[in-house]
Amino acid sequence: MYTLPHHFNKLLENIYPPEERIKKAETIPGNLRTFLKKHDGIKTVDPYSRLAGSYARKTYVGDIKDVDLIILIDEEFEEKSPNSVLRLLKNVLEDYEGRGDIEISHQRRSIHMFFKDYDFHLDIVPALIPEGIEKALLIPDKPKEKWVKSHPLGYGKELSELNGKKGQKVIPLMRLLKHWRDYHMQYKRPKSYWLECMVYNKMYNGEIGTEGKSLSEVFNMFTDKIYKGYEDHLSEKDKVPWIKDPMLGNNIAGNWERSHFETFMNRLDETRKWAQKALKAEKEEEAIELWQKIFGKEYFPSSVEESAKTLSDALKATSAFVTPMGRVERERPSEGGTIIQPHRSYGE
Repeated sequence: MYTLPHHFNKLLENIYPPEERIKKAETIPGNLRTFLKKHDGIKTVDPYSRLAGSYARKTYVGDIKDVDLIILIDEEFEEKSPNSVLRLLKNVLEDYEGRGDIEISHQRRSIHMFFKDYDFHLDIVPALIPEGIEKALLIPDKPKEKWVKSHPLGYGKELSELNGKKGQKVIPLMRLLKHWRDYHMQYKRPKSYWLECMVYNKMYNGEIGTEGKSLSEVFNMFTDKIYKGYEDHLSEKDKVPWIKDPMLGNNIAGNWERSHFETFMNRLDETRKWAQKALKAEKEEEAIELWQKIFGKEYFPSSVEESAKTLSDALKATSAFVTPMGRVERERPSEGGTIIQPHRSYGE
């Protein structure tokens, strides 16, 4: 079986965001967080703000073009309507100057800022913390005209812990799945958070084993498990799967359109069959070609001699680390990682 670990390591590197985009994702929200903390137009409470979304969870791929920012507001706002709080936040954000051309608009649960000069989007969500930062937040919902529960910070923490328990394979699998979606689905794409929850729930429930399994095998098991789990819905008119929120237990995919679901299943069926053939291939070249159908030739390498040498050198060093995204680095990564014990060579 050709599991191609070096190829998948290189694939993860290739879909990792460019350093320039990572820097933008650090500085733009950082500057705004400082601005909001100091602004007296809206009363915030300690710890004032938190990053959320795929950027905070390190599950992003490609260019980072959007970041979610939660602003923790005083309990006095619970007596106000969600719409009035969103309007107030928008007025405060309109005071933000000196950062280039910015468009500011209302969304269902947030205020959206588009930094045109950087092609960067920021969603700012006001949130109440009635039970403290470790518990579910209350965020505004304009159409429902009420405050609703959300637990993004708790999910981020649980995901990090699950990733560690599952051999650092959960977050890399999420990243591979998001890249696969972007590569194969220009339209009718399922939301990133839906894909994350599909992975999280299957991993958490123990339906996909990771011990002793390569990332290629884990990807194959996941795509097959999801397809078979959702297959019955295809024969039931207008029905779509129920996707559980890991923290609150509600269905997060209630607005998944039937045609979008069918497109997802068609692409998934193709992919799981290619992955199965790749793992059964008799020649490495055949396996590589099949994985390139799944992830793209420009991302999945035909040859990884140089990257394999880099990996080998790292493993022979005094220490090396595997990041939650699956990269191997000599220094301990800021996002945390698992240490690889040094290897020794004995004999000729």
